[in-house]
Amino acid sequence: MARCAIAGAVLMSSAAALPQRVKVLDRFDFARTRLGSFELVAETTIRWRHDIPMIDSVQCRGDNGDIRFVIEQGGRLVSLSFSFAGQPDEEGNRGSLAYLGDELWLFVDGTRYEYRNISAPTNRFSNFTYPEAPGDQIIVPVWRGYHAVRAPGSTTFIDISRIYEDLVKARRLEWGFKSRNWREIDPNVPENQLPNGWESHRYPINKKRLREAVDWCSEQVGSDVSRQLPS
Repeated sequence: MARCAIAGAVLMSSAAALPQRVKVLDRFDFARTRLGSFELVAETTIRWRHDIPMIDSVQCRGDNGDIRFVIEQGGRLVSLSFSFAGQPDEEGNRGSLAYLGDELWLFVDGTRYEYRNISAPTNRFSNFTYPEAPGDQIIVPVWRGYHAVRAPGSTTFIDISRIYEDLVKARRLEWGFKSRNWREIDPNVPENQLPNGWESHRYPINKKRLREAVDWCSEQVGSDVSRQLPS
């Protein structure tokens, strides 16, 4: 196995093998490392076509407990999200405090953005009457939407992907509560109550070495080893 320039990074690839020697895999990791608190894994997904392996996708994921991101081929940052964790407990664990539908503040080097999850528009026409689903058909609701931010002085929410680069290069990231989604959350459950001082408290988001982690992943998804079958 070859060592990457970054300490601890291991490239898990070898010379391409003939298709008949390859196990039936959906995906395989070809590189992984740890940068500070970030765990990074690069993987190739296989799509089989008549027993012939084809590359379906190449991506690299990063996660440090506070921030998760995904880089795809071409070094494109396609996802960056936050866990919105609170203060560490007695064991040092930091669980998520925010619920789907909560309105939050996101501070990027002091600039305060309003943050919320916005549901995707329905795929049904508003002026057409659709038949009801059969009585024996079970429909499991699944939330679909996107993470959005609204800049100070703006009246429009935009997809958070519009400020990905600002998030990556920021020196400091923090978050706080604006309001809880009491329309769907039971206020009578003690665990659902907002913490004391929530109106003004800012929670830090650990982004140390995020820039390095994104650059490492960008390099991996463009490497030759990402397109080699493991033996």
